[in-house]
Amino acid sequence: LSLPLNTPEYIGYYVEKGEVEVLGVVSQPPSAWESGQELVVRVQTVKPLSADVDAAEGGSVRGRILLRTSPGSAFAYGDLLSIRGELNAASESAAFSYKDYLFHRGISALSQYARVELLAQEQGSPLLAAIYRLRERSLLVARQIFPEPESALLRGILLGEASGISGDLKRAYALTGTAHIIAISGFNMAVLAGLITRLFTRKLGTWRGSALAILTLAFYTVLVGGSASVLRAALMGSLGILGASINRRGSGLNSLGLVVCLMLLFNPHLPWDVGFQLSAAATLGILLFSAPMQARLQRWLEARVGPDAALRLSGTAGEYLLTTFWSSKEIDFPHV
Repeated sequence: LSLPLNTPEYIGYYVEKGEVEVLGVVSQPPSAWESGQELVVRVQTVKPLSADVDAAEGGSVRGRILLRTSPGSAFAYGDLLSIRGELNAASESAAFSYKDYLFHRGISALSQYARVELLAQEQGSPLLAAIYRLRERSLLVARQIFPEPESALLRGILLGEASGISGDLKRAYALTGTAHIIAISGFNMAVLAGLITRLFTRKLGTWRGSALAILTLAFYTVLVGGSASVLRAALMGSLGILGASINRRGSGLNSLGLVVCLMLLFNPHLPWDVGFQLSAAATLGILLFSAPMQARLQRWLEARVGPDAALRLSGTAGEYLLTTFWSSKEIDFPHV
């Protein structure tokens, strides 16, 4: 049901069929591309400029395109654009299909260096626009108060913006098994949820404090980009908060299974998202192996330092060492 049909009502129908005029709204914050911008545009209407191409009734069309603009452009989320040019399919090779990568993210066409005209602003969600402005302001402040590479590292840890981290630094984190530090994951969500619940549960009560914590996780998910790995962590964190509010012990495996099923129900293309694959696999590995490894370490320590000291040391080692050594970085597949 999620697959688009090859009919004039879907934007993919107009790929490689000559010049068209597209009316659409920028649906995500822009990213840099060469000297211009890369924009995801939610299409509203399409007008074929070739007489032998069928048009949708009323011109209304569904779908999204990836628009690459010329140098010097400065568009933003919520801008209503008129795009005049050809729609092309993304590149494919034996090693990687950029076309399939975009397709599983709901993007059916690519447009480069089209003639783009700004028709209106603030046509998106006011709430999302406010969150995206806060993100840009936060990134700017981080650049101003810290030098590089510390600034890039802070932006990666707090806001999921890893583009400024050098390749050498990324390789250093990968080689030392600490690459998960610079990825938004369950650790970030656990710290945030724990902080909110401790600060506000006593004042607001259990239910209101839990609701505030869940809303905070939702806000932070949008703020850092809302990738599949971040959404998985936020949903599992929310389940943990709900369980604690009704005094029920959570099961990590049950939570992971439920969250994965819910995410696939709403987006059946997620199995093709490498970030989602790594996030689910890393979490599953931690749930399956961290407790047995910690128990084995505790038994080994009991024979040498006694039960009480073994319990303290194994807990610390399990949390800070064993989990780190056995976990994988949760990443988003790059735009290749």
